[in-house]
Amino acid sequence: MALRRKGLFNIVILIILMCMALSFMVGIRRFCFNPNISSRFQNNLTQVRVFCLVLTAPQYFNTRARAVNSTWGRRCNALFFITESSNDTQGLPIAPIANLTPGYGHLTQKSVSALQYAYEYHFNNFDWFVKADDDTYIFMENLKAFLRKQNTSEPVTFGWISKVCTLIIQRFYENNSSGFMICQCFFD
Repeated sequence: MALRRKGLFNIVILIILMCMALSFMVGIRRFCFNPNISSRFQNNLTQVRVFCLVLTAPQYFNTRARAVNSTWGRRCNALFFITESSNDTQGLPIAPIANLTPGYGHLTQKSVSALQYAYEYHFNNFDWFVKADDDTYIFMENLKAFLRKQNTSEPVTFGWISKVCTLIIQRFYENNSSGFMICQCFFD
């Protein structure tokens, strides 16, 4: 009897997992790959201009950066990778930023330099600036649909907000590793 109950339990778990996988696949098809949504999105591409800045390192050019460049990065209106200097860029669009210090401990420098680059050279050409890492995947159609509904005359950012509390100070800041979006007027 116990063996029969265990077998029945395994079958029920398998059915639940299959239903979850099927609903997940249907959800992806419905929300991400629906041709009606995609064609509506294609008609509105000119409404939201997104400049993508992706932090990477030379050791990830052939893997992570190449994957971003060939998937969601194509849907950005412009895409640049932010990295320390390298002689072999492997055909990737690398932002010409000098003197970046290599290493994980210098991500803030990379992020600030990326935003400075965007401000100095691309400020007037885009509505939104997206900072992401090379291990991030963005459903650009969904992001653009969301950003299209936002007021671009208000200085606003979107991303994961982290809260730092001490006895003296309470601060909120954009969490760098999750990526964030900044409206063009935020730079004004």
